[in-house]
Amino acid sequence: LSQLQRYSGTKVNQNAIQDPFDTLTRNALEKRYSQPQRLHPSYQAANAKIKTAQASLEAEKASHYPKVDVVGQLTKDERQVYLNVSWDVFNRSNSYSVQEKAQMLSAEKNRLEQSVLDLQEKNRKALINLDEYNKQIKTLSKQVDSLYEVTQYYKLQFSIAKRSLLDLLNAENELLNAELSKVSTEYQFRHSYLDYLYSQGMTYKWASDLK
Repeated sequence: LSQLQRYSGTKVNQNAIQDPFDTLTRNALEKRYSQPQRLHPSYQAANAKIKTAQASLEAEKASHYPKVDVVGQLTKDERQVYLNVSWDVFNRSNSYSVQEKAQMLSAEKNRLEQSVLDLQEKNRKALINLDEYNKQIKTLSKQVDSLYEVTQYYKLQFSIAKRSLLDLLNAENELLNAELSKVSTEYQFRHSYLDYLYSQGMTYKWASDLK
């Protein structure tokens, strides 16, 4: 709560906290928060780097072409216009610099391809996890309810000396472990929502819709 209060800038009350994904089903998630991958911020950033590297390569190549200057002279007696051509043919470092720029361009293209693959994998994994964690939560909820009834029954038996204290403590420990597993699974379930939103580049839109 202290971290939420720190980053939100407002006082956070435990009773006021709600599950932001409570009413957002898997189908609604895909319908509302999907977009072409080329619109993802990381894709656009990587594509911008490719364009920069491409421009840098073209500029480097152009700098090694022959330079042609038009020179003109005007005097009282005559007028002259001629071309001045210069070309640094024997500078081997020129070819190395072009190769370096070409390698940079290739590296940026590889990063873009890897970024696309990572986003696709994150998207698929998030949707699979949503289904799996949802099933686990339902199973754990039933388990918690069942263990709660067992614990209450053991308490009653303990009060009339039909159960030992150790039996009651073991039952309460099993209930606690089941509740912790459920809480952990619910966290992973909600995190899968965020993973999907990130893979679609729609986290900001989702957050804006909550306001």
